Amino acid sequence: MPGGAPPALLSWDSGHLYRNIKAIYIQRQINDLPIGRPLGISIVTSLEIPNTAAFEIAFAAPAHHQLGLSSGWNLISTPVVTPSSVVEIFGVGRGTATTGMIYKWDGFAYEAAFNPEQGYWLFSPHGSTTESFVGLPANGVVEMTSGWNLIGPVTNTPAPVAAGVSSQIW
Repeated sequence: MPGGAPPALLSWDSGHLYRNIKAIYIQRQINDLPIGRPLGISIVTSLEIPNTAAFEIAFAAPAHHQLGLSSGWNLISTPVVTPSSVVEIFGVGRGTATTGMIYKWDGFAYEAAFNPEQGYWLFSPHGSTTESFVGLPANGVVEMTSGWNLIGPVTNTPAPVAAGVSSQIW
């Protein structure tokens, strides 16, 4: 919408959604980067859209995921769009997967979204797995900025054989 235009109200009846899809998320984006956590449109039934905002709608059958963590520092990412938060997935401060912070390129992510296609550093005092989380496949489109970028793949990728490297990257 052009600047200066009033916000639009987008609403829907989730009872009439295509039943075989199982999940539909709407995600705010800036320069093709997700902002915040996506909203499941079976949970909310309307959204006020600011006049300069861009959104992406993702729909597919959801899949459950868990990430394996090695003892020490881990460079991680997720290939899925998930409404689960960093705290829900990693149990930050509860001793499940990590007792420290999870760091993004531009700072830390504590109660933030765990967005796909972005890389994160986290320290796990012992090898463990994350809590199970549900998500939809990401589209694999990443807009990089000039300079350094910390990104992650959107498919399960075999890792090179090397000491200290997991068998899979994603």
